[in-house]
Amino acid sequence: MPEEVVVSLSNSLDIILGDINIIFDTNHEGKRIKMLRRFIHDNNLNDEYDFIFIDSPPTISLFTDTALLASDYYLTPVKIDHYSVLGADSLNSVIRNMKIHHEKEIKHVGFVYTNTDPIPTEKTEILKNTFESTPSFDNSYFFESQSTYVRDLMVGYQGNIPSCYSKSRADIARICEEFIARMNQLEGGE
Repeated sequence: MPEEVVVSLSNSLDIILGDINIIFDTNHEGKRIKMLRRFIHDNNLNDEYDFIFIDSPPTISLFTDTALLASDYYLTPVKIDHYSVLGADSLNSVIRNMKIHHEKEIKHVGFVYTNTDPIPTEKTEILKNTFESTPSFDNSYFFESQSTYVRDLMVGYQGNIPSCYSKSRADIARICEEFIARMNQLEGGE
């Protein structure tokens, strides 16, 4: 039941804290992968919330499959490095498999660059251009808004919560504005 797991943080934000046991209360993997989607559907959560964000670890796993199967859209945060290109390529494979094996069509909202340098180096620009021109991503949307590297986020007195730092808050606000505009575009609103 939602009231057992949903925690209200404010009038406009609720959260369900991650718990690995949520998808492991059955031994049947075919049922596990569908549990989150069923929870959302059975409790009419799509009617209650404008957006339901599911944070998944950056690995290809049962968690990724479960999150994707429960989703209509997916957003990919990426660092500008060689491993992100490989990871994004692997994610594309998972999405193709979802379509084939689960008859699930999921739309890509786009890529959001994270931990970027406010003044990119030439090497970073080359990696970014290479990533964006990779044939498997040539029709992808790349957010203009980015999450920039904030040193204090890693070592600051206010901890590692981005919203505690003005630069991170500003980055998040810009990403959110662009996200909403992008969703309106994908859903035919603009």
